[in-house]
Amino acid sequence: MNSIPNTEINGKSIAGQVEQAKIYREKITSDINNELTNFRIKIENVCQSKSISAVSFWMFFYGLSYLFCMGIISISKEEQLELFILWQTFFTIIYSIVGWLIGEKGYKNCCFNFTSLRHALVSYIIGLVLSLFFTYFGYLHEMCIKIFPVICIFSVLYMYSNFVISSCIIWFRASKVKREIKTNVDEYKVKCNKLKDDVNKLLTVHEVELKMEKDSKPITINNNDSSQLKHEWPRKKTKREKTLERNKLNCYNNLSQKNE
Repeated sequence: MNSIPNTEINGKSIAGQVEQAKIYREKITSDINNELTNFRIKIENVCQSKSISAVSFWMFFYGLSYLFCMGIISISKEEQLELFILWQTFFTIIYSIVGWLIGEKGYKNCCFNFTSLRHALVSYIIGLVLSLFFTYFGYLHEMCIKIFPVICIFSVLYMYSNFVISSCIIWFRASKVKREIKTNVDEYKVKCNKLKDDVNKLLTVHEVELKMEKDSKPITINNNDSSQLKHEWPRKKTKREKTLERNKLNCYNNLSQKNE
């Protein structure tokens, strides 16, 4: 658009229409840049790599304690260790579910900062202390004896839950962002095509003006009385030139009505 010169039709300039097209172009460019920034943030939130790492870190310590306790239980049946595994499993379920639901949204709150591995380590230590406390006082001891075989199977399977659940959450969020991107792309295609049509109309007006100037160059007539003196007279416009001039005027009027 910077190459479009100031064209006049019947004394009226199209400079205003050119400036409006430039403003519209700048607005579209600014909106596209803002959308790109927003989608970069959304894509980072989709990945949730830090919160997944925090939950996996907890699962790592949970797996170590589980293997240690099961090694002792396989040698001698210790009901206290069974109860300890029950409470460890309970706190692991709580931490992982909260981590999946909150993700990296609550990073400003130190209690729900799932973006830090330190948070996972401190949380596990707190869960470990609480598990030892409840085990020492025998909370849910009778229920643990009845359901311990189920807890063993569930605990082994639950260690893989972080990978499965995180994959599903990422797929769901990625599909949502993908749909938003497609919708925005379609909207901006329409806006860009509209801008392209407006610019093409302005270029058409300028091309018509150049064509008319080229066809309406004055001719030179020789005077019979003085061969050295030359006079230039404008020639009469042809039907084709009048048609081009009407087309040029119609293009300008259409642009004026559209902008109004």
